Amino acid sequence: MKLSGHGARLIIASVVATNVATAFANDAHEQLRKLPAATRTHALATTATSAGFACAGASSEYKGMDKDRRAYWRVDCSNGQSYMVSIDDDKAGSTKVVSCALMRKVGADTCFVKWKK
Repeated sequence: MKLSGHGARLIIASVVATNVATAFANDAHEQLRKLPAATRTHALATTATSAGFACAGASSEYKGMDKDRRAYWRVDCSNGQSYMVSIDDDKAGSTKVVSCALMRKVGADTCFVKWKK
């Protein structure tokens, strides 16, 4: 399983603002959410690529946030692959990337199901 390393941690945060504006929200996620769709998808695809996955972004979708305020986004790539990008609620906006195909194989396919709000 490939996860993003130190080199990809700040990809999203470098595309968006790096200042933490509030202690009650995932700032990197909020800044990403406010970007135009094409820019947001490009940032997520760049994060996946930096984690070792080939991805030219075609679309992206916000999936939800967990109890630790970690945000989850799916990025769909032009090569037919999809990845789940998690954005931690920390000052750096640390990210992890997991292949949706791998998630499906291990029975944790949350990439393509509707998340409860």
